[in-house]
Amino acid sequence: MKNCEFQTLDEFFEFYNNYAFEAGFSVRRSLREQSRDGTEIVRQELCCHKEGHSKKLKAQPKRRKGIIRKGCLAKVTVVKRSGVYVVSQFIEGHNHPLTSPPRVHLLKSHRGISHATRCLTMELRVVNIPTHQQISLLEVQSRGIENMGCMGKDIYNYERDKRNELKGHVGDMLYAHFLSQQENPFFTFKIEEDETTEEFDKKWKKVVESSNLSDNGWLQSIYDIRASWVPAYCNHIFSTGMSSSQCAESCHSFFKKFQIIKDDEYQSVYLVKKRSDQIQKDREIVYDKVQEVDYLPQQYILNRWTKAAKSAAVKDLGGLEITDTNALVVKRSKLFHHASLLIDKVLTSPDEGSTIFIEALDNVFNKLKEMQVDKGESACVRKKPSDVFQHRYNEPNQVRAKGCGKRLKKGKGRKRER
Repeated sequence: MKNCEFQTLDEFFEFYNNYAFEAGFSVRRSLREQSRDGTEIVRQELCCHKEGHSKKLKAQPKRRKGIIRKGCLAKVTVVKRSGVYVVSQFIEGHNHPLTSPPRVHLLKSHRGISHATRCLTMELRVVNIPTHQQISLLEVQSRGIENMGCMGKDIYNYERDKRNELKGHVGDMLYAHFLSQQENPFFTFKIEEDETTEEFDKKWKKVVESSNLSDNGWLQSIYDIRASWVPAYCNHIFSTGMSSSQCAESCHSFFKKFQIIKDDEYQSVYLVKKRSDQIQKDREIVYDKVQEVDYLPQQYILNRWTKAAKSAAVKDLGGLEITDTNALVVKRSKLFHHASLLIDKVLTSPDEGSTIFIEALDNVFNKLKEMQVDKGESACVRKKPSDVFQHRYNEPNQVRAKGCGKRLKKGKGRKRER
């Protein structure tokens, strides 16, 4: 790798990150130096994600985390010479075990939502497809979650960030959309503004004084707790439209089924009551606090229990992937994966890239059309199966199920028919 040349730092990072993916570690940008005028970077260093040492925290964290940094010295450095970046230092060895291939896609530098995936999730959101179904679709199209390029959590975080960007601007966007529809003579709209606390106080005072009820104790007590029932005071609290305590009884009936009968430093025991018809069943749920088991070790989790069991690739005893080259789903997944990578490059390129991409697709389409014409219609139409079959196996004896409507005849009845 030493003395390799790269035109840009992005090209250098992509090359080393691909190498890290095959080797089984993650990449992190480390030290860099700028030119004297500060206009460009003349030296860049990429290191292993376990480089350095973790800081010791004084307070114990709420969530226990493993040791991320272990002082790994693996790194690569480039310096700018004659307009290109040249590798000046390359340290290959690691002081920690490398990640196995089935888990390397979980590392940070190998996770990222491509522009094509972002556009696809936005389109699926427009037609109200839930996020978990979007993730399942991406898993199938990429032939497994390890080929998605990101995790389901990354999709959720991306949509959360998009919602945060629009927070506070939804009203303005809706108002701008209404204004754009004013050209339609059949479209009208009306905006009702929420009442403020000052307006409510003024109206309350006006009604009370006009009714001569200023000395009414009950009205005064209701006014004192206005923060719990006046919409102008509690609009900042999300209550799904509920303004009373009528729906609280269903919640109370749910929690009443659980009763704590023991709670000490070793165990918590809950008594669960369940009524079925006229029989009451009691069950006890015991939570052991001594073992301190926060998660199930990976070696105890079978692959068929995971969400990726149906979409992951099937491998033989030698570790080679078993695929059906004639299956349309497999072909489509491979083509979609390559097309997604290409579309992602086009989206980040200038407008000329889109023109070149469309022209190339038109040329491919015309070539495929010529291939189909040369091959003839026989390649597109399946042959009809022959009407004559050579039977190799006899049909199994028909067995009538219970409740079929006709009584099964015994042996004597069968002999009489003969």
